[in-house]
Amino acid sequence: MDQLTRVLDDRSREEVDVFNHVYCLRRERRHMVQTAAQYAYVYRCLRRHAERRAAEEEEERREMRRMEGGNNVM
Repeated sequence: MDQLTRVLDDRSREEVDVFNHVYCLRRERRHMVQTAAQYAYVYRCLRRHAERRAAEEEEERREMRRMEGGNNVM
């Protein structure tokens, strides 16, 4: 999951190929993510990570707008 979340956080990528990334990881860990349920779990975790990241970024943008708005008052 750590490697996939780092790939997801990479701003230069527009999409994440979860299947192929897991396939490459399985070369080192043969029994990792084998069933459809396990892939579904990986996708759910990545979706939650992306949603959390998006919420944090939105909060940062709001804070920046608040700070900019405060600067204009002075």
